Amino acid sequence: MASARRVVFHDGHSCLFNARIDDHVSYFRRAGISFLHRSSQLNIYVGNLSFDATEADLEQEFGQYGQVKSVSIVKDRDSGRSRGFGFVEMHDKQAGLQAIEGMNLKEISGRAITVNEARPREERSRGRRY
Repeated sequence: MASARRVVFHDGHSCLFNARIDDHVSYFRRAGISFLHRSSQLNIYVGNLSFDATEADLEQEFGQYGQVKSVSIVKDRDSGRSRGFGFVEMHDKQAGLQAIEGMNLKEISGRAITVNEARPREERSRGRRY
């Protein structure tokens, strides 16, 4: 039996398939459903960001290496101020790897940023917050 594989659809939904992915691909194509393979994209962690850096700054800098799918700077829930890190998602994995190599320790808004491939987010319990 083939290993499970996650497929992400253009609308953002995803499915985990336990059978041969080729069987499912042909089914979806016949049904007119478009999808993206998650492996063709790359999510990049960007750390040591200046509090003055904007998502537009990151999009412009990383856009030199390929098409940027999304950019998000993580902000404090209460103050709305940047927490000093963010994520850039590239459409193409190869362009993302080049961006990591080219952007690591590059200065943006006066600070040398740290850039590497983002790790998958760990599941956390959703306990009450007081």
